[in-house]
Amino acid sequence: MSARLHLSAVLRHLLLIVFCVFTVIPLAYVVSLSFRYFRDIIAGSFVSPLTLSNYADLFQSNFLRLLLNSLVTAAETTVISVLNGALAAYALARFVWPAPWRNGVMGWMLFVRMLPPIIFVGPLYLLARNIGIYNSPLGVMLGHVVIDLPFATLLLLNFFADVPKELEEAAAIDRASNATIFFRVALPITWSGIAATGMLAFVVSWNEFLYALVLTSTPRFRQLRSSSLRNATSSKGSP
Repeated sequence: MSARLHLSAVLRHLLLIVFCVFTVIPLAYVVSLSFRYFRDIIAGSFVSPLTLSNYADLFQSNFLRLLLNSLVTAAETTVISVLNGALAAYALARFVWPAPWRNGVMGWMLFVRMLPPIIFVGPLYLLARNIGIYNSPLGVMLGHVVIDLPFATLLLLNFFADVPKELEEAAAIDRASNATIFFRVALPITWSGIAATGMLAFVVSWNEFLYALVLTSTPRFRQLRSSSLRNATSSKGSP
């Protein structure tokens, strides 16, 4: 019996090792490409001289500026979306709403989340132009919040619905206000869900490049992904 358990454990670990190898090989190959010349990559040769010139060119460019813009935009979008999403989710989960209103709000948020981002490009571009936030981090954050806020609200709704009502009722007996109950009772209990939602919202904002491409025009405010696309397009068109 012990030998059979030992064999199953060995097979299980072998399967995990094989899975890890197949997962790591593509990542290692991509990293190895960064140490090779572009001509060798295009030629498809697996054995080629290594170089650090790619990293030298990278840090001589405005890469750090673009990286900082992307990090700041994603972080601020995450904070705005998670904070407002938590307030909206708590209101939907705890306050008494007429069923048509509650279902309508949730359905509208789900509908907005299902729409492709390109639907909002035109209105956001005109809005950013009219109120003077075009070519600024605020304009890009506005577009990202449109995507992240419904997602954060719908994701946090179940977390706040699972908070025991007895704890909130006990706080209400002690004459705690709704804001106090939210920040001191509900929020600490749902902290793990808020953290998970924040990480997912950050990834969504980080991966979004369409709004940064449309709502910025100068290198100072460009994002990492949109600038990469611009550089690739310009280098392809250059002789």
